[in-house]
Amino acid sequence: MNQQRSSQARLSRVLDHLAIERQGALDRLFQFLAIPSVSTDPAYHAACVTAAEWCANGLREIGFQARVENTPGKPMVVGHWHGSDSPSRVLFYGHYDVQPPDPLEEWTAPPFAPRLAQDPQAGEVIVARGASDDKGQVMTFLEACRSWVAVHGRLSIDVTVLLEGEEESGSPSLPFFLDNYGEELKADICLVCDTGQLDADTPAITAFLRGLAFSEITVTGPSRDLHSGIYGGPARNPIRVLANFLADRHDASGRVTLPGFYEGVVTPHLAQFAQWRALEFDVAAFLGAVGLSTPAGEEGMSVIEQLWSRPTAEINGISGGYWPRCQDRHPVARHRQAFFQARAQSAASPYPRWLASFYRGAAPCRLHRRIRGRGRLARGRLRHVGSRLPGGGERAGAGMGQARCHYRLRRVDPHC
Repeated sequence: MNQQRSSQARLSRVLDHLAIERQGALDRLFQFLAIPSVSTDPAYHAACVTAAEWCANGLREIGFQARVENTPGKPMVVGHWHGSDSPSRVLFYGHYDVQPPDPLEEWTAPPFAPRLAQDPQAGEVIVARGASDDKGQVMTFLEACRSWVAVHGRLSIDVTVLLEGEEESGSPSLPFFLDNYGEELKADICLVCDTGQLDADTPAITAFLRGLAFSEITVTGPSRDLHSGIYGGPARNPIRVLANFLADRHDASGRVTLPGFYEGVVTPHLAQFAQWRALEFDVAAFLGAVGLSTPAGEEGMSVIEQLWSRPTAEINGISGGYWPRCQDRHPVARHRQAFFQARAQSAASPYPRWLASFYRGAAPCRLHRRIRGRGRLARGRLRHVGSRLPGGGERAGAGMGQARCHYRLRRVDPHC
């Protein structure tokens, strides 16, 4: 009991210090957010390098031994804190790269000019690209370390920090880095603050995430855009071909129709369903926060069940043809592109069979496939959500597998 009180007192002093130093922490976060470290666009490569150096300098200020390690892509940031009395080590993983800010016209202020704003539901929020994915979480951890060292002189456990610069672009350099530097990253526990929680008052520990496999598909028809008044009808329209093809990937009940897509998906046991129901997840608030009201997805599946135990397949982007405000041109487009993404939950080979089946039966189109990147859909468990119980207990959720697979495919119709 005395040890617990001592630990609480030590923590309270750190929390008090964080409150006093809040403005300094905000200033540092805003500096970090102002760096446009977009990893998916080569035009921002220099900004990614700047972000990596900024993180390494911040770690050194706290007392970490930190360096920037080059890779074939964006650099990694590695920091070590040694010298605690604990025999254990924690590995903290985060990423300094962010999603592209496009479309820029949707922003009410520049995306890399961070600011405080009032949100009707959340109250005071920080608005900037990367504030919630993942720079805000990274700085939460670093500021906690900074205050702990300021109050107590050192951290109470050895810590290794790994900050990646390509998380938003599929982590292509991470396998290379782990092959060369994996030994120095070994730890007793790995902490990843790049997830969420059930609500503002209920903590959650996410152990694994659904895997990711994606494809870019191009359907090409005529050798040029055609006038619909002359060729409409006889000319096969790639836009219609692709729209029908994508629509057929789900049936009327919301299930994915790819053969083998649900192989290896584990149905949670009854006790797990009971735990999830006890969380009293607010579906209306979850959807209402993004302007929706009616749940979609697989019929008969709750929102929690879909999110935490089921794979999904989504169309993330589609383009083709010509659609200006004026309507004086009506072409049959030469080609149509779509970006298809699957969040998988089962174990599979590096090239899941259902990805190949995605393109079968699409006659009269001929398939040319080019694979970019590799990955494996791994087995695992997903989510543990802390639900407050009488007496301070906790209920646990459940899980699924994790992976990244990248596929780029092309379909060409020689008959159009």
